Amino acid sequence: MGADLVAAMHTQTIENGAVIISHAMGEGGVAATTLRNDLAEGNPIYR
Repeated sequence: MGADLVAAMHTQTIENGAVIISHAMGEGGVAATTLRNDLAEGNPIYR
């Protein structure tokens, strides 16, 4: 189920990024890290 959940969550908008990451983290840190990196590419945060 993990990969399906991550794929489904990945279709959500950037505004829901925190939800995507928190749900993916329950399935595995690697999936969460991948999603976080994908989100960062689409919306870079300038520090």
